[in-house]
Amino acid sequence: DGVQAAFSTAPDALAAAVQAQQAIANEPWSLPAPIRVRMALHAGEATPDAAGNWTFVQPTNLSEGPHQVYAVAVNPAQGLQGLPSNTNTFFVDLTPPAAPVVTAPANGSTINDSTPTYTGTAEAGSTVTVIVDGVVVGTTVADAAGTWSFTPAVPLADGPHTVTARATDAANNTGPDSAT
Repeated sequence: DGVQAAFSTAPDALAAAVQAQQAIANEPWSLPAPIRVRMALHAGEATPDAAGNWTFVQPTNLSEGPHQVYAVAVNPAQGLQGLPSNTNTFFVDLTPPAAPVVTAPANGSTINDSTPTYTGTAEAGSTVTVIVDGVVVGTTVADAAGTWSFTPAVPLADGPHTVTARATDAANNTGPDSAT
């Protein structure tokens, strides 16, 4: 139930894909369930080493969002092609998280605790770096709701202090520092 075709140029492949999508969209389907159509462009080739291992470097930048990849072994000398491998789905995230918000201690407040618990909000799942007086004092992870808290091990000296936070998401994008 599959069809594969090879094209000599990317524009030819793209034109054929568009034409196929338009034909499918215009077809009066009478099936009781929706149909699935998967179209992909050939991204390139990799030559395996003696152990059968191979590496492929994507020749173009992928857009942000979900992508799928699979491989097909081809023996052009014999005109043979294997079945597709398992399909791996991955997500490209190029956008850094927004600046976290520090909610406690409140800006301008006076407290009587030399190891205050810093709290706030950030992108869910991001690693939050807590910075006190310009020095990183530790990290914590924002929970599924985006809340985080951190209590430093080293006590603060009496006097005024500033606390900021910075979030890094799972794709290692780092956002700006929070307001003090």
